[in-house]
Amino acid sequence: MERSPYHMAERKVKGGKLVRVKAAVQGGVLAEVRIEGDFFVHPEEGLAKMEVALMGLNTSGILQSAEIALIATMAKEGLTVIGFAPRDVADLLEEICSGTDGA
Repeated sequence: MERSPYHMAERKVKGGKLVRVKAAVQGGVLAEVRIEGDFFVHPEEGLAKMEVALMGLNTSGILQSAEIALIATMAKEGLTVIGFAPRDVADLLEEICSGTDGA
């Protein structure tokens, strides 16, 4: 059986919402990112834009770079997010990246 290239981390964040992040790491960078859970992003296509903003980030220093990328994307795209903060996703990505070998 082939192992999934995705690593996952999830938690209930402030306000009790569940946030789950799935990420594939290749060569020390985020190759794919999916953000799922109990939250709302308006407009809806904004979630995909947030995920794309995270792809290609180096796993070294991911906490700060992911938070900055998400804040910048939310501002640029005029996104409203209810149920999580950029830091919540950054924390989950750091958890994922600290548990991978950078493969």
